[in-house]
Amino acid sequence: MKSKTIQFYKAILLGFICHIFILSCKKSDETNPKTDFSKYVSFGNSLTAGVSAGGLYNESIQNAYPNLIAKQMKMVGGGEFPQAYFAAGQENGTGYLKLNGYNGLLPNIVQETTKLAIISVSPQKLAKYGGANQNLGIPSIKMADVDNQSFRNIFTDRLSPEGTQKSYLSMIEEAKPTFFTCWLGSNDVLDFAGSGGTRPLTDKTIFATNLKKILDALVKNGAKGIIANIGDIVSVPSISLLSQYKPLFNTGKLFITTKDGVREWTSKDFLLLPSNINGLDVNALSKKGTTISDPWLDREVLDENE
Repeated sequence: MKSKTIQFYKAILLGFICHIFILSCKKSDETNPKTDFSKYVSFGNSLTAGVSAGGLYNESIQNAYPNLIAKQMKMVGGGEFPQAYFAAGQENGTGYLKLNGYNGLLPNIVQETTKLAIISVSPQKLAKYGGANQNLGIPSIKMADVDNQSFRNIFTDRLSPEGTQKSYLSMIEEAKPTFFTCWLGSNDVLDFAGSGGTRPLTDKTIFATNLKKILDALVKNGAKGIIANIGDIVSVPSISLLSQYKPLFNTGKLFITTKDGVREWTSKDFLLLPSNINGLDVNALSKKGTTISDPWLDREVLDENE
């Protein structure tokens, strides 16, 4: 289900890119195209980087939308698109989730543990990448983080020389693309929604200010590009799936905890899918929240007001 949602977003973005190509690179104007694709750089978070099945690895980087876009650009004069692939023997990067049969009706999902690029478990570290890279997608980054020099994770560390620490905005300023895609902001909303509204939503002023800083930096040298919008967050399966299929595991009343107290669940509230699908007990799930004294917790529900 999650992969279908991701593919839907990719299709929209790729369709829009193709439209830009048609407008910018007509056959009769190949010697003087309206848009310069010679150095395409992508900016964004997990999907930009290539995260798939809960991990970042060479196959997922290769299949990510920036690489697909770069291939199309090359057909109309675009340049090379180097990416931060993992070295030989470390192709599986962070590892990822894969299907290993079924436990009855439920899938048995396991973690890939071979050929990883993890060189330290505590603290977790990935092997450094020091080559050319025009895919600057950073998993987990929010719009709120872009001008924060203190923001770090294993992915920023992997792309940064030893002993250096710079903000994502600085990385954007140094990239100097002729054409760019920028898809940031989803995590600012997903972090809130996925926590049942218990983690803060990015302030709109901070969001707008940082977005303007990014755009100013990108177009400073005349680059053109595309800004992707935030999709419909509640369509993500981890938020919508249980509520959509509630009659399959519970046909009676359910009670949920909101900021205003405990009340009965309605179809406008979303029951969040547990993060560990392997630990999902359908029998326990059918009994969860069936009494007002034992409701779904606030962090387990994205209610109508949230």
